[in-house]
This record gives sequence, structure tokens and C-alpha cells, in this order.
Amino acid sequence: MKTAVLISSLLVAFSVTATEENGAEYRAYNTPVNYNFAKISVGQTSIDDIDIDATVIQGGGEGMINENWIYDMYYTGSLIDEDYLTGLSSALTFGVSYRFPVAEKLDLVVGGGVAYAWYDLDTYDDNDTDNDFGLSVKSSLRYGFTDKFEGSIGLAAVNLYDSTATTISGSISFYPTKNFGFGVSVAQTSDDVDTSSIGAHIKFNFN
Repeated sequence: MKTAVLISSLLVAFSVTATEENGAEYRAYNTPVNYNFAKISVGQTSIDDIDIDATVIQGGGEGMINENWIYDMYYTGSLIDEDYLTGLSSALTFGVSYRFPVAEKLDLVVGGGVAYAWYDLDTYDDNDTDNDFGLSVKSSLRYGFTDKFEGSIGLAAVNLYDSTATTISGSISFYPTKNFGFGVSVAQTSDDVDTSSIGAHIKFNFN
């Protein structure tokens, strides 16, 4: 329930903020991809080294401050339900990025942010909880193939729990209408343990 309320709150915040932004519109500032949107993702993460799978739910989005500056905020929850391990690992991230137009259809986006993470996990005979604040850096290339089809590849690093995790990701999105899109994403994270992820998402763009 707390996860659902948190995701709903983030989506409402984005719908209000993006709508009220001066100049915010579909493909605001004639960008090659969409930057004003709320997003919901559902997927699966596999922790390769210890053979554990987690269901991942993410909610949040992005918005343009002006033609170069972009902000983002997301909640990500990973639900583990194995015979020997159950629980929820969560993270809230807030970031600001700068957009560099590279070509007519290509942007480079570079930024950073802060993260707050917490988890509550149960094993056969123990309960483990912890929380931490961390910093992140990230970059991505975003390409608009057409007005309805866009893709991105990204590289990010975040330091939490005295460890730095590096993630390589990619996604594609298709927009059948002006304000609605869907797509798929993949990611590979290297840390103390390696994880691989795949998921599907829907996007709600704001005029």
C-alpha cells in the first residue's frame, strides 16, 4: 500500500508540474525526444551471483526546467519472494541533468543526483534492515528515430551502502498518440553482486 501511494503521489506531482511549466509542451523546445512525462515500469531483476529474482516496480518521471535543464525523480521498489529470502528493497532518487543537443535527432544528457535507499529483508532465522543516503552521476544518449519512436542508452553510477554500483541501460519507446507511449528497457548492473534487468513501461506525456 505504501508503495502504491508513493508512486501515485509522484505521478500526480509530475502531472501538475509539467502542466504548469512555462513553455512546456509536446516535444518542448523542439527536442528530438520527450522530456516532460510521468512513467510507470514493471520488470524483473535477476541477481546473478546468488540466483535470486526480484519483481521491480518504478514510478516517477522527468520535466524540463528550460531548454537545457531537466529534473527527474523516481521511486523504485524491488520485491523479493524466495523460499529463503523475502522482503522489499526501495530507493528514492532525485536528479538534475543538462541537455546538450548533439545533432537534429540526438541529445547528450549529463547529470547527477541524490538517493535515499532502504530495505527490510527476512531469512529463515533473521531480519535485516538498513538505510542510506548516496550520490549518483549519469549520462545518456537519446535519439528520436521519428516523432513516434525514440530510444536511449545510458551509463550511471550510484554510491550506497559503502559500495558503488555501475549500470548500463537501454530503452525504446513508441507513442501511438501524442500523450501516451509504451516500451521496453534492459539494464546490467555491476556491484558486489551483478544483476540483469528487463522491464516494460508506459509513459504519459504532458502538454
